[in-house]
Amino acid sequence: MLVKEIAESVQAAATKVIASGDWQRYEGQNSQRLESDVANRVGQREIQLTCSGTAALEIALRAAGIGVGDEVLISGYDYPGNFWAIERVGARPVLVDTAPSSWRIDLASLKQAFQPSCKALIASHLHGELQKIDELKEWCEHHKILLIEDACQALGASFRGSPIGSYGHFAILSFGGGKLLSCGRGGAWATSDETLAIKARVASGAGSGPYAMSELQAAIVQAQFPWLDTINARCREFFAALDRQLNIEGCEWTFVPENDLGSTAFYQCGWQINEQCIEEERGALLKALRSISHHNEPQERELPFGVGFPGFHRRSTRRCRISDSLSHAAAAANCTLVLHHRVVLQQRWDPQELAKWITTCITKAR
Repeated sequence: MLVKEIAESVQAAATKVIASGDWQRYEGQNSQRLESDVANRVGQREIQLTCSGTAALEIALRAAGIGVGDEVLISGYDYPGNFWAIERVGARPVLVDTAPSSWRIDLASLKQAFQPSCKALIASHLHGELQKIDELKEWCEHHKILLIEDACQALGASFRGSPIGSYGHFAILSFGGGKLLSCGRGGAWATSDETLAIKARVASGAGSGPYAMSELQAAIVQAQFPWLDTINARCREFFAALDRQLNIEGCEWTFVPENDLGSTAFYQCGWQINEQCIEEERGALLKALRSISHHNEPQERELPFGVGFPGFHRRSTRRCRISDSLSHAAAAANCTLVLHHRVVLQQRWDPQELAKWITTCITKAR
């Protein structure tokens, strides 16, 4: 079982760092190795480990001098912490819509939202779907604004031959929660702009500052790093096979990451179900999907299905500027379902068996 092998690597690394006393250091060889490995993977020269991906984003905004009176463009469907990070530096979020049946930023909505007060764009790769990040980079460079590429869910992915994380003036990463590589909390920022890197280190309170990741956390993430390519390859294979089986079963869910299957990363695999679905219907379906354990194994009583983000379409205009209807972002918030990649690592379900369970639950929910 892949999850067991990874856990054994983590346990060995933790035992080693505790035995050596390095767990008491502000920074050591584990932090240095992890910074080097992550920088190489995302194609950026400068990197700093942080206490979370959200903290890394806040540091990036401060390093760029973004604050009161400035605006930051962000999708109407995104991780809530990104919205809060903009507010914490004193700037104003500007919400743009997503493309239809997608979590990608709609370029037409982005163009409509732009004003000279906009100083940055945050573009997040979500649920296995990659942003058209080359187009967004070209647009940002034309308007001379900062592109912050949120790769928290997509470490190890690539887009048109270049690593995800290499397109942004800043890349933001997360090692929190159940991410592909995790220590419960933690993150990083990365950039190839030396001036931005210097300012980011100042903004983070370098050394023993409040935003740092511990040496013990770094050791735990570093122990998982050799598994990253295997995790991504297994997830791509599994979720592609699951999509094929769902089509065979006649499931009408929209498999949004379809065009990225050869190069994406799956922290969570996402679908958009019926856009007319109301919250109660999705809740009932979710409860049914979670309700089975594989062959009644007690260690995994629920399948790791969940919903996406609530979206920002209900946010007050006192807190943000909304330049579009956000109709597609609202639909995404209402009808997104996700399945955590843990289902692949545990190797208890095969795609055919899981597809049958999903279609059974859909039929019962109707």
